[in-house]
Amino acid sequence: METTIFIHRLLAARDQFERLVNQAGFARLSAMPLAAGEYSIKDILAHIMAYEQFLADHLHFLASGQPRLPSQGIQELDAFLAHYGYPDFESPLLGENEANAWVYETYRNAPIEEIVSLELHAFNGIIDHLVRLPHIPRSLLALLHSYTLEHYEEHLPDIQRLLQQDK
Repeated sequence: METTIFIHRLLAARDQFERLVNQAGFARLSAMPLAAGEYSIKDILAHIMAYEQFLADHLHFLASGQPRLPSQGIQELDAFLAHYGYPDFESPLLGENEANAWVYETYRNAPIEEIVSLELHAFNGIIDHLVRLPHIPRSLLALLHSYTLEHYEEHLPDIQRLLQQDK
């Protein structure tokens, strides 16, 4: 796929996502859980941020000609987490629920300002690397779709429910 087409789609989906998050207002982002035991908008942003940072770093490695392979051993997985500060979401050793629980536990007490800053930085990192690619390989396109477009679409209903509950 041509990179400019994907970037256009990504920015359109991102605009929709940000408009909805902005409806909550900055002060309420961490104070509105879906229900007992569920996530707040801040938690959703932290979740998306971790996947976007993984993706931005993945693109960085590809751009430098050093593609990074998923962790295959427990020690390698632990070293990845210690080095990058987020799970290796592509490792076959780590389930999605386990990775998501780690993100939640790590960022649940972080200030909303930090989460927003990290999330914007990660998203901008994705865009910065994408604009340098003339064409997106099919294997990379699947990862990009999953960790951006599909992720935004998946969490829009959760944010809409939060906003409806707060009325």
